[in-house]
Amino acid sequence: MSLNLVLANAYSGINASQAALRVTSNNVANANTEGYARQEVGLTPQIAGGIGSGVSIEEVVRVVDEFLEASEADAISAAEQSSVVREFHDRVQALLGRPDADSSLTSRLDQVMASISTATLDPSDALRRQSLISDLESFLTEVRRLSTDVQALRVDASNQMAEQVALMNQQLEQIERLNPLIAQAELGQGDTGPLKDQRDRAIRELSEIIDIRVSKTGTGAVQIATTDGVTLLDDRRRLVSYSSPGAGDSFTEFDRITIQRLDPITGVPETSTRDIDDSLGGGRLQGLLDVRDSELPAIADSLGELAQVFSDQINALHNTNASVPAPNLLSGRATALQGTDLARLTGIADFAVVDSSGTLLSTATIDFDALGPAATMTDVVNAINAGMAGFATASLASDGSLSIAATNLNNGVVIAGDPANPAARAGRGFSHFFGLNDLISTGQPTHFETGFNGTDAHGYSAGQTMDFEIRDQSGRILRTETVTITGTTFDDIVTSLNDPLGLGGYFNFSLDGNGSLQAQSLPGFGEITLLSRNDTTARAGSDVPFTELFGLRRGTQAAAAADISVNSVVTENPEFLALGKFDRSVPVGDRALTVGDGRGAAELRDLQLSPMDFDAAGTLQPLETTLNQYAAYVVGNAAIMAETATSREEDNRALQITISQRRQDVSGVNIDEELAEMVVFQNAYNASARLITTVRQMFEELLNVV
Repeated sequence: MSLNLVLANAYSGINASQAALRVTSNNVANANTEGYARQEVGLTPQIAGGIGSGVSIEEVVRVVDEFLEASEADAISAAEQSSVVREFHDRVQALLGRPDADSSLTSRLDQVMASISTATLDPSDALRRQSLISDLESFLTEVRRLSTDVQALRVDASNQMAEQVALMNQQLEQIERLNPLIAQAELGQGDTGPLKDQRDRAIRELSEIIDIRVSKTGTGAVQIATTDGVTLLDDRRRLVSYSSPGAGDSFTEFDRITIQRLDPITGVPETSTRDIDDSLGGGRLQGLLDVRDSELPAIADSLGELAQVFSDQINALHNTNASVPAPNLLSGRATALQGTDLARLTGIADFAVVDSSGTLLSTATIDFDALGPAATMTDVVNAINAGMAGFATASLASDGSLSIAATNLNNGVVIAGDPANPAARAGRGFSHFFGLNDLISTGQPTHFETGFNGTDAHGYSAGQTMDFEIRDQSGRILRTETVTITGTTFDDIVTSLNDPLGLGGYFNFSLDGNGSLQAQSLPGFGEITLLSRNDTTARAGSDVPFTELFGLRRGTQAAAAADISVNSVVTENPEFLALGKFDRSVPVGDRALTVGDGRGAAELRDLQLSPMDFDAAGTLQPLETTLNQYAAYVVGNAAIMAETATSREEDNRALQITISQRRQDVSGVNIDEELAEMVVFQNAYNASARLITTVRQMFEELLNVV
């Protein structure tokens, strides 16, 4: 071996050792840098003419395990998704408070029932009446507060979604900027480690927002897509958009998350958009979407079901009761009924006028069966007016609300059904159906038994449309469909809904005996939900949309708790709290109402132990139970949902930590190992330096010999 070759070998060894020491020192310096992947120098022997001629630096390699990198990204997405859900459930628990606290929902309901029991002891006691009204309003105020706060949390989740979308765009923009820089560095055999570390950190932060799949191109760039293949970044990134409303309620239609391609030259978004709500897969964005559209609405629905059944049951009894004095005006709720609609009333009712002391002045007994099946609402109003003989007047407003007012302002109106055959429509007593003597006022209907028959005229104009969506159990939209009003009867609309090429491919629609629209999912679809997104229909005269009339509008169940209060007629005058009963047996001139009568109060008291039917609401299945027990279920179910969210977060976070540790074991910097490597490279450097020194000395000896 010539001395020149030895010298070349030594110089290559020095260069290789210097490069290795430089990489090792960089590893040590970044030992605590988040997301840093340690580097190694790839060395390969140099061969010249079949003879070893030293060592060459092949490349500086980042030590990464791509499988662990992808697994960690998935684990991060799952952990962040569950963390968001858990945080919001913690906030719900703070709103509900301790179940045993006096201010809790269940405690306030217990107090209402206790006040009703107390009122039965002396219904004429003004203090007991006022206490009952106060406790009732306190309970309803708590229901309203919780409903409002839950909807506020949904808006907060929506606002956070907008923030996460902005962060998502920033990360995509950074990855797009780094891609060509890395490609150029690899082409020029440069050090791509720092650039790839930056890109990996951006990808990791992006996976906190949304579950993604990353693929590498031949140039060293990466392409990013959602788990179901929606491209977020290839040769150009996509712009993700979401707009959050400033406020909202259960009826608020939140925008969907969309993406748009960007023009590669101008950077302006293209006009076409694509929804990606169903493509998020995981991450904080999916967690916020779950909270906004599933977790919180489930709690709001159960709260709304409690409010709906509570108000309906209380009002059902209050409408059969009477107060002393009786109110001068009985004014009902909007029913959408028009004068030309068939009344479809059955049974017998007494319509009476009494003075301030309860003395009967006039009474009219009307047998609605005798009016015949062709009787219209106009016929009903005329029959009442004829029977009252000028002592009172009934009228039907355009929105379908019925009113009956005593002619003399000092007199009052009472309605009492026949005990053996009470007047009713759609299974509800006459006064209850029209809400003429409600104790609790609600901004939304408490029932959707309309009383309409399939052969009744629907009153909607042909060509009006309704937009529906079908969602699965997870909230994912399976189908959207537009239904157009045709024909003249409700049966015609039901036929359109049952179109097998549309909604009829998922549901079977029918009107039951009480005029409630039933939508039964077909076998094989599991738990799917039908909701209305937009409705341009308006029933002639009342302008009530079809989906509102039958309770198909999204958020209807939850809305029952949003605007509920004690009837202002009663709060302004506690004497109108109906705790007695009208005596149908007395003749005109005798007292039909007694101040101390507590029979109605006793019936209200018995509600505490009466089992009632509750529809499915959120994650609560249909139940037959008492009001107090259902209130406990609402609070307890919210606690269970919170506990489940906490457990899921703990499991996902533990998995993330485990995978992150494994990735760190592969890619992380071990100071002891790096120091050992440094000693090896130092010795190699020194050995190469000694070779150079030895060769120099040999050259000097040769020169001296010559």
